Amino acid sequence: MNQEPSAPTRVLVVDDSVQALSVLLGLLRGAGFVVSVAADGAAALTAAQGDRPDVVLLDLELPHLEPKAKFPEGFAVLAALKSDARTAGASVIVVSGSSAESDIVRALDLGAIDYVTKPYAPAILLARIGAALRSRREMDAIWRLGEDLRVAQEELGRVRRSAAIGDIAAGLAHEINNPAAYVVTDLHEMRELADELLDAGDEHHGEALAALAEEALAGMNRIRDAVRDLSVFSAVVDRRSIPSAAAIDLAAIARRRAERFGAGLSLRGADEPALVAPALGGEDELDALLGLLVRHAASGAEQLPDVRIDLERSEHEVTVRIDASASAGEPPAEFALALAIARELAERFGGTVEQTACGCVLRLPAATARG
Repeated sequence: MNQEPSAPTRVLVVDDSVQALSVLLGLLRGAGFVVSVAADGAAALTAAQGDRPDVVLLDLELPHLEPKAKFPEGFAVLAALKSDARTAGASVIVVSGSSAESDIVRALDLGAIDYVTKPYAPAILLARIGAALRSRREMDAIWRLGEDLRVAQEELGRVRRSAAIGDIAAGLAHEINNPAAYVVTDLHEMRELADELLDAGDEHHGEALAALAEEALAGMNRIRDAVRDLSVFSAVVDRRSIPSAAAIDLAAIARRRAERFGAGLSLRGADEPALVAPALGGEDELDALLGLLVRHAASGAEQLPDVRIDLERSEHEVTVRIDASASAGEPPAEFALALAIARELAERFGGTVEQTACGCVLRLPAATARG
């Protein structure tokens, strides 16, 4: 594979001597550098901000912009270059007729990478420029490695966190599933007993028992939904996120979730598709995410509340607002796992979950946001 040629090195020469500028122009251009020049501090700063040079060759004895300045003007230019984010990355080599130790120390303290005294040998100056460029490339490489390491550490932390939550979720699902199955069986038998009482003419006890069985079965169905959502998350962690290939209609998922929840959940804005960008998850994960957030929103209520889901669309984002009318504020501590799992799932879709006073807000990238 052919590599693109690297951009030519840009050098800014700052000197008020026409002769010095002429010599350096010939030397640097002959070595293949792109060269710009400035004869005073103000012009140097303007050129550096516009051209973004890789190297600045800076004379100290420039015309003073401020009268009665204590130090040579070149020091002020050097300090200004290093304090400006636009120019701080340039490697500054001071080229000066002064060999005073105090000037050399001050220049290096202000951020110069090297100090060359006049008169200089052209080959040595070019070698100093080459060394400065190598040093800059090495520092850039170290910085990039540091950034790569930071990103890798964040991803490792996320994976470990997801794995830990996934293990807890899988364990809870297993612990709940078995006894829940027995309870559901008993409730069906209770409903059959209610039918027998009704057939025997005991309407009072038969109807009361039937209503109790139906209410308990509805509650168990919600528990089964919760277990299913926990199982979905642990499965996602186990398979290390298989990306979805197509956009997902969150509105359709919300409608199905509302049907399972029952009369206590109302929808607004779900009549039209709300397409979420394909990501590290699919419809099952998004359905589980919505279920977790609905239960989290309702968890602060003493009795089953009315829950409302509002879907909003913009060019780049789908927003889901979930509010519970009877919410009593902070959900109990035992619901912290549901919120943690919801946030992990939201991250897989490139989204976020924000807790509010009466529920939560889910934000996901719209399909159009990723083309």
